Amino acid sequence: MASLGDMPRRAPRGLAVFDFDCTLTRFHVWGKFRNAPLKDVLVDKNTFVDVEAFRDFVSRARGAGLEVAIATFGRRDVVDKALTVALGDDHGIAISTPADHFDPRF
Repeated sequence: MASLGDMPRRAPRGLAVFDFDCTLTRFHVWGKFRNAPLKDVLVDKNTFVDVEAFRDFVSRARGAGLEVAIATFGRRDVVDKALTVALGDDHGIAISTPADHFDPRF
């Protein structure tokens, strides 16, 4: 029997991308914790507008073969911390920030 690592990975049927600040969260997290050390960034389930609805959406989307991702102008480490609170350490959600995309103007 082949291991999962040996099996070809199927392409997702689609992609659902969420903005982070003030879409998934109740407040502008980047604005509040812009330069704070990660340990000082306070994130809990109440940071989210509706953490249970987000968990349910992620589960259903994945069940339907969709990938879920976050696009943010904020900090990857902060978004990752919040996703870990919402979904656990192995949340598997891609986080896209401006640092991921080359801009020749800068």
